[in-house]
Amino acid sequence: MKTASRGLWISVDGVDGVGKSTLANHLVSQFSASVLAPEFSDSPIGSYLRQAVQSNPHYISPSLIEQSLLFLAEFFRIYEVF
Repeated sequence: MKTASRGLWISVDGVDGVGKSTLANHLVSQFSASVLAPEFSDSPIGSYLRQAVQSNPHYISPSLIEQSLLFLAEFFRIYEVF
């Protein structure tokens, strides 16, 4: 696991077509030591969430707690890699 370091984690969120990718790429170009993290990892959870969000973005799991934990697990998977 990575040790804590100084820096910023900027999250860009919004509905389809509002320019999230454009904004994210612009931010990367403005910060010298920046990294653009993927939306989902290649892990089994990341692959599941990528497919689920594309097919039915408002229903991932019948349990809201399970859904939240899946997204949190995926976030920390990506966070630890970058």
